Amino acid sequence: MHQNSIDAFKELGIHLSRRELEVLGVYKKYPRAPFTDRQIMWWLKYTDPNSCRPRITSLLKKGLLIEQPEKVVDIKTGRKVRLCKYHKYNPPQDFECPSVHPEAADG
Repeated sequence: MHQNSIDAFKELGIHLSRRELEVLGVYKKYPRAPFTDRQIMWWLKYTDPNSCRPRITSLLKKGLLIEQPEKVVDIKTGRKVRLCKYHKYNPPQDFECPSVHPEAADG
């Protein structure tokens, strides 16, 4: 992931682990493409789904990914699984951002 992106997340007060940055980097490279957790695992050349799955869940909670409404069948397990894709920063519903009122900005 580009250093400017990392710096922008830091400015927003969002801490991302090394692995979260790796996972998010795949989504950012293909922002319109939804991926399953297994696809991200393969993309990053991991062999254990748990190397990516908790990070994807964390990125969903931080508002950096969105889960698609449709599910797909996992080619290995045959179970329906989630699809997630990159989402420009969208704070969670309970995130409070200080507002600036025009009269306050005038001094």
